[in-house]
Amino acid sequence: GRDDPLSLATSGPAAAYDNLSLTPVSADTNASPNVMRNASFEIVTDHVPIYWQPNGVSMVPPEVYWRDWGVDTNQAHDGKQSLRMAVREKGSAGFFSYDNTLAIGQPCTFSIYLKASRPGLKARLRFWEFLGKGRATNIVVDAEWKRYAFTLDAPEKLRVRCGVELVEAGVLWADAAQIEAGTRPTPYRPADLDAPAAQATEAASVVPPARTLAVSAAAPQLDGKLDD
Repeated sequence: GRDDPLSLATSGPAAAYDNLSLTPVSADTNASPNVMRNASFEIVTDHVPIYWQPNGVSMVPPEVYWRDWGVDTNQAHDGKQSLRMAVREKGSAGFFSYDNTLAIGQPCTFSIYLKASRPGLKARLRFWEFLGKGRATNIVVDAEWKRYAFTLDAPEKLRVRCGVELVEAGVLWADAAQIEAGTRPTPYRPADLDAPAAQATEAASVVPPARTLAVSAAAPQLDGKLDD
């Protein structure tokens, strides 16, 4: 009925359910409000921070990708490095996060620390709802680290991506990104999944053990047998 605490639905064939139960879970009052992974660009694979990518990455030539987009260990607001992005001459470039899961219809705020190669550099903060609408707000970035924020009042999708677009020639550094529920940014904190303890657990679960492989004395025979 309408007052039941749980409802189930299926869009495919008829489904049967049995022995369902609800278990209350207490909230962690010390949990980070930030749900964005690798928000300080500290976790890197081959110069590239994981969980982030340039706009239109499939169309960015490799030489431009490696030259104009990646981490910079000489600039940081939080941690040891930041993300650096350059635009040369005319054009625009940007970057965005992977999906972040938030409540539909409830306000959420994206914030990020930015620094420009010169005062007054024009850029945009962007929201993109997965398979939905894109929204943006114009900003002017200073030559010193400063926090910029953009609120999405009522997302229509469960998953959203956030990012920054540089709309004129210059260099932009980014650090300490955050997306959280609410209409105002709270003090920056990394996501709980990026805490050192969580990283150690995650790394231990995916790194395979070292193995020594013997060198075969002869080429294998293609006979369909896999036990040799």
